[in-house]
Amino acid sequence: MIVPYEEQDIIKWKNNEGIVFSGTILYKTTQIREISDYNCKSFEGENTEVKFDMDGNSYYVSLMKWDDSRLDLSVSKNIGQDNPITFDAPFFQKNNFGTVEFNGEVFENSIKMNGNVPNNTLIYSKTNGIEFILFADGTWYKRVE
Repeated sequence: MIVPYEEQDIIKWKNNEGIVFSGTILYKTTQIREISDYNCKSFEGENTEVKFDMDGNSYYVSLMKWDDSRLDLSVSKNIGQDNPITFDAPFFQKNNFGTVEFNGEVFENSIKMNGNVPNNTLIYSKTNGIEFILFADGTWYKRVE
């Protein structure tokens, strides 16, 4: 399960100031639809979208499964506002998840995603979803159990 969130789940986060707070999954939708690749080959794809609130901000997780071998993952903040922030991992495979060492920590079954703003980094695991977000200004959020 690459998008491990369910509606109304509560996730605990800690920020760089040591403050622990809760975020809530507001909705999760999954759609099966016919899509085409660059070779005009048609097949059924699956798109899962999640919206959640974290520290007063809305975040969106979108996963498009093209087939058994290709996935596109995107995490966004401030959609439709000034200065949207996105983290993308296009065209990757399930076996790209592994051990990620970042910011002095080790994350299992994870991938590192770079943001559209330099030095913005997100760690995403297929077990827990978003594990860690580091912003260019040095602020961060970490999922805590």
